[in-house]
Amino acid sequence: ADAQAKPASQAEIDRELAEFDTALKTQVETAAAEPGAKQADDLVEAIDIAETVTTAQTAYEIFTSARAKGMFSAAALLASTKCVFVGAATHAVVNARTADPQAAAKLAAVLKADVSRVAAQRRAVRDVDFSALPKLGAPATIVSRKAIADLGMETVEFSNGARMMVFSNTSEAGRVYVRVRFGGGYNALPVARASAAWAAPLALISSGIGDLGQEELDRLTSGRRIDLDFAIDDDAFVIGSTTSAADLPDQLTLIAAKLAAPGWDPNPLARARALATTAYDGYTASPGSVLGRDLEGLLHGDDPRWSTPSRAQIAATTPAQFRALWEPLLKSGPVEVQVFGDVAADDAITAVARSIGAL
Repeated sequence: ADAQAKPASQAEIDRELAEFDTALKTQVETAAAEPGAKQADDLVEAIDIAETVTTAQTAYEIFTSARAKGMFSAAALLASTKCVFVGAATHAVVNARTADPQAAAKLAAVLKADVSRVAAQRRAVRDVDFSALPKLGAPATIVSRKAIADLGMETVEFSNGARMMVFSNTSEAGRVYVRVRFGGGYNALPVARASAAWAAPLALISSGIGDLGQEELDRLTSGRRIDLDFAIDDDAFVIGSTTSAADLPDQLTLIAAKLAAPGWDPNPLARARALATTAYDGYTASPGSVLGRDLEGLLHGDDPRWSTPSRAQIAATTPAQFRALWEPLLKSGPVEVQVFGDVAADDAITAVARSIGAL
């Protein structure tokens, strides 16, 4: 209802266009390193849908030309959105694990529900920049810097105890891989009981930084090659991203701010619980899904750190429990930063000293 009645604001349009611009520009910058397998897949897919392929540069020029001609105005986008809903019939596909005789009636009721009050609400998101992030400390100084000649790498130790590995390599033009490893990983999680660790891949990054929620962070990084991914290794927790040399300093600043002053918005955890609960029935849908649910736990002697949580454990996970587990873990060491890719070693070291080195 809202999509048909109100146009997007110019700020919303500009933010999305910036994302497209960055994605297409990145393809241009990294075209020389594009795998041949991906090019082959693109050709096969294009033939399958009776389309064609083009170069990254041409795709970017088409986009910039359309933007220059004003094709993405609020009025044009609203008219295009309305076309999506034109037609006499509404078709719906309902996928359920078990047959529900009331499915059609429930669907009809949902489609007829009055959503005018909800549709009229749009959450205001304030404009933010990197100055809105929690402040870090003074940059670290370099304690030691050693070259690993055979590998073309360098190791650096900073005055705050953080360590760094840097490998400057131009084989993938425009790409810089960043990994910040900290804490003890699975070894640091509770052994004798189930914990809120299961929700971290879904909720930890989205819970925000300081008083900034995910929407503010999305606006902060709009049009930039900056992101946060979280993973758990046996011996460390990992926050990483693929960025560019130009965005590397702010990328590292964002990671450092996440470690120093994490936010604790409860909504991502609520979404994680809902998603995990909804997916639970699927674990018994096939032998493969049962194996995926149980194998890691069985291989580790039913250790709760590797076992899939039960429905009751998922439902019982509270924001307070989630914070109590992860707040100290985010502040735990040791910390090692890995920066590999198309960036000068000196620039990467300076960026780490001013971010992770300032913790």
